[in-house]
Amino acid sequence: LYLALLLPLALFIASCVVQGWSPLMLDIVPLGLAVVASYAVNVLGTLQRQNKRLLAQRFALRRQDRLMNSVVEHSFDAIITLDQMGRITSFNRSARALLADPDAEVQGRDIGDFIRRGRGEDSEACSIDCIAEIAWGGRPCELLGRRQSGTHFPLEVSVSYFEENDQTTHIVLFRDITDRKEAEAEVEASRQGLIAAKERAEAADRAKSEFLANMSHELRTPLNAVIGFSEVMKTEMLGPIGNATYQSYAKDIHDSGEHLLRMINDILDISKIETGVIVPSEECFYLDDTVNACLRMVRPRAAAAEVQLPADLALPVVAVRADARLLKQAVLNVLSNAIKFTPAGGRVSVGLETRSDGDVAVVVTDTGPGIPEAELAAALEPFRQLDSSLARAFEGAGLGLPLTKAFIELHDGRLILESEVGQGTVVTLLLPAARVESLGPGGPKSRLAS
Repeated sequence: LYLALLLPLALFIASCVVQGWSPLMLDIVPLGLAVVASYAVNVLGTLQRQNKRLLAQRFALRRQDRLMNSVVEHSFDAIITLDQMGRITSFNRSARALLADPDAEVQGRDIGDFIRRGRGEDSEACSIDCIAEIAWGGRPCELLGRRQSGTHFPLEVSVSYFEENDQTTHIVLFRDITDRKEAEAEVEASRQGLIAAKERAEAADRAKSEFLANMSHELRTPLNAVIGFSEVMKTEMLGPIGNATYQSYAKDIHDSGEHLLRMINDILDISKIETGVIVPSEECFYLDDTVNACLRMVRPRAAAAEVQLPADLALPVVAVRADARLLKQAVLNVLSNAIKFTPAGGRVSVGLETRSDGDVAVVVTDTGPGIPEAELAAALEPFRQLDSSLARAFEGAGLGLPLTKAFIELHDGRLILESEVGQGTVVTLLLPAARVESLGPGGPKSRLAS
């Protein structure tokens, strides 16, 4: 700008000097004045444009400042600023509404008058050091708000700061979290209630299982006596009874006692499984021998019910590591169920197969009436009997399949129940490939006794 003014002035002075030396030369004063005037107009125009730009920037800054002030003033969160001594230098309407009465003086007061740390009456005033610590931490924290009435309420507080001219200003943003705390307390109370209810249910279930186990033991002793004495009478071991009717009664007593003993044993097994008492006693044995042994055991029952049952099968040789007693009981339960629910003239078939993934399956198929799809899940629950009239026509406590399922699951296997009304039922006992043993030198040493 100064160069723009000085340059035409220097030219004008130079022209005057030259004219003084050479009077014969043309008069250049008007030219110099024209140059000076042109530069002056240009400078004035530049100054005017810069002034307009500065005014526009000032107005934009004022609009932005008013906008930010409006945002802060109408913010839902309470906002206050503090000086280096912890005194309040500014605040918005949310801060006043949250902490003080409308007519109370807030500016200039210490932050500790309104925000405290601790719990209830044991709380202490929050100092500027506490505020600075929150600012350095960079994360919101929970403190205690204190109204002029003396009541306390939970706050979530976050702090930032800026420094200017060696002065630090802290900006404190906080909100009332009373509703959130009440909701969290309700959720926690519900969670504790659910935990307590779960513990009560588990305790009741354990008590039930223990009761069943104790009662089963108490019932088995007199029941064994009933079965033993009725067998002595039925077989006339100590001499003839002399009356055929009495002998028939003795047989009925013996059969009923054995049936009741089987039910008690099933109940005892269920209670042991539920309480975790049963632990499989694993050994290596041939599963095909177990299946054939079970077939021989249930053949008299099938013959009495006029149900066709295959003779000893040429099953594939499969060696497994498992509890032989539990697996034998599982196969017997499935076969007994199939024979019981298959009408006279029907057929029960058995298969043993090794699947492509290495799993071993014992498959029992019958031509009974079948189970409705809606009742398949109930058939696998303890003490549940199907609602069909056919199921009610047979004796039993509904423990056969649940026990079998539990025995198989103790060996990491699965019981698969498939049925269609009018077509029959297929029960698959599936053992994982990890249970299969090699038939080489490391395999089982001897076959299971029948």
